[in-house]
Amino acid sequence: NPGDARVTELEIKVAYLEDTIKQLDDEVYRQQRQIERLEILSNKLAQDMQAMADRVGSATTEQEIPPHY
Repeated sequence: NPGDARVTELEIKVAYLEDTIKQLDDEVYRQQRQIERLEILSNKLAQDMQAMADRVGSATTEQEIPPHY
């Protein structure tokens, strides 16, 4: 029956689409975790750089004050 063949063909396509959706979902999940880790790292680096800039700035200020003050 030609209708049966068409149904089978559609079932096969749906199975492939479901598999592709699962693969894409897994990849999106993996990428989201990676983005979260990179955001944490980026924030830590920004904090470390600010702390270093603050230390350099305070050291420069201390050195600029003449000794007789």
